[in-house]
Amino acid sequence: MTLNKRASVSLTLAATLALSACGGGGGPPVPEGPRGIYISTGDCVDAKLFDLETCRATIEYAIKVHRQTAPVYKTRRICEASEVICERSFRDEFRPRLLAFLVQEGTGKEEGTVAVPLYPPNSMQAGFRSIDDTYYLPKDLTLTFSPMAQKALMANLNTGGDRSKSKGMF
Repeated sequence: MTLNKRASVSLTLAATLALSACGGGGGPPVPEGPRGIYISTGDCVDAKLFDLETCRATIEYAIKVHRQTAPVYKTRRICEASEVICERSFRDEFRPRLLAFLVQEGTGKEEGTVAVPLYPPNSMQAGFRSIDDTYYLPKDLTLTFSPMAQKALMANLNTGGDRSKSKGMF
């Protein structure tokens, strides 16, 4: 091997190693299938990424998860001390307001299509958050924000999370 070829191979190997150290592995797996943020079953179907039955079943499940896992507060005042926008539950308690759903193909342990309930962010982020404080932001190019989800996001930003304008949805 000539000196130029050796230098070229060495540089290629060094560049490959440097690039593999930059972003390989780590972080949550990103689903290969479609994923989007929607505010309803109809909104999900309109996006044409998932069929009616998939949208209906996954969003129904996400509503059930919301009802079972969202933190519950005895009064609106206590809720509003922790959450941006609160809603009244059927038990006359308060919890964070459900704004949208992340619908996506399953990853890792989850198979099939799954939906995650989404809430207003507890920070100045322009997006949505899950109950575990994972943020879903418009700058994430792996996500599709439906037009209705974009309107919900803008309405939340325009009220600045103004709690006096919040009303329960679910």
